[in-house]
Amino acid sequence: MKMPIGCYKGQDVAALPTKYLAWLVSQDAIRFKRWLLVKEALRVLRKRFESVETLEAELQVDTPPPEYWKTAKRAGQKKAEQAEKLRALEERRAAEHQQRRQAIKARRETQAPPVEAPAGVLDASYYVRQARQQKPADPNDVSDLL
Repeated sequence: MKMPIGCYKGQDVAALPTKYLAWLVSQDAIRFKRWLLVKEALRVLRKRFESVETLEAELQVDTPPPEYWKTAKRAGQKKAEQAEKLRALEERRAAEHQQRRQAIKARRETQAPPVEAPAGVLDASYYVRQARQQKPADPNDVSDLL
């Protein structure tokens, strides 16, 4: 029987690797849709299990599997993601800094210029009086009592 689906499509089921046949038999969707294919795979596996030595030789793995999460491609993707996050953070911080500078500049422009003290005035009482004259009196203000 020829393999009708997958990466081994068109090849004889008896020529497929044991690992693939075991995987094929374990899939519910394939068992539901292609029962004849599963029966053929089971027949081939039963035949292969008769000779334990050849089955062991086929299934034995001498080298560790690759660490897919530590590939150079994955590391490059992670670095690119981190660089993009850092760039976005720097842009956001620069925009916030610019907004703060504009707010400070606007506040400075709306403030009244400082009142110059006449010659000979050395205490802060002059500035307090000037401030009171510029704004309406607050009935709860006790600063003059201090």
